[in-house]
Amino acid sequence: MFQIGGPVGALCIGWGMDRWNKYRVLMTVFVLSGGVIYTIGQATEHFFLLCLIAWMVGFCLNGASVGMNALAANFYPTEARATGASWMSGIGRIGAILSAFAGAQMLSWGWTFAEVFSALVLPASLAALAIYGLGRSAKDVLADRNVVSARGL
Repeated sequence: MFQIGGPVGALCIGWGMDRWNKYRVLMTVFVLSGGVIYTIGQATEHFFLLCLIAWMVGFCLNGASVGMNALAANFYPTEARATGASWMSGIGRIGAILSAFAGAQMLSWGWTFAEVFSALVLPASLAALAIYGLGRSAKDVLADRNVVSARGL
């Protein structure tokens, strides 16, 4: 269900990013993903509900991942675009690898699934906060570019 939600999320989130403020859309998706990640830890005894929530997690996280790739292409200047987007993707892969070890460590400490999934709200919240900051920074960069172009520099 997670893998089915991903492509649907990528299409829907991409559509939203085309129509509204892309930073706000991604920030909202990361906040929503924190909520559904928390919920998945609470629904372990209800198979249908667990499947539905797993679909929603795939929708949010896989969709946001694709949205981040699109955002990276717009964020970096043309001459640094490939390098910047590749670094972003590489750092993300490091996080994906280390997260498996972190999850295993939490379980070895005796954490329940509910506690592990509750802890995963923190990275989703940090991602939302980072996107918020990136959006504010991008506004400043665009304002500076407009001032420079208006002066004919």
